[in-house]
Amino acid sequence: MARAVSGAASAPSAARLAVTYPDAGASFGLSAQIPAHLQRVEIVASAAADIKQVELFVDGVSIGRFSGPPYRALWPLALGDHRVRAVGRDSAGGPVQSAMVSFHVVSSDVASQ
Repeated sequence: MARAVSGAASAPSAARLAVTYPDAGASFGLSAQIPAHLQRVEIVASAAADIKQVELFVDGVSIGRFSGPPYRALWPLALGDHRVRAVGRDSAGGPVQSAMVSFHVVSSDVASQ
């Protein structure tokens, strides 16, 4: 079940937790010619050794929670601008979060006539 990100996490700690894919500003194409369930992007994060739990969010909605690496989940493409963040807890239970990463999904279909 998807849930929204709460504001309880600390300020971004990019050195300890980071979204590594997609790259900031990346663009992906969505085509009506390909079944929607086949059009996904992998969301990936990396974390320092003391990070014990990581949750990935796209547009404030959880797409996966992990207790160890790899921290990655597939997200179905949807037209528009999107934001990704990783939120975690360190070994002392303290909150940590990545910087926000924005990416775009555009229609890749071109009318041919």
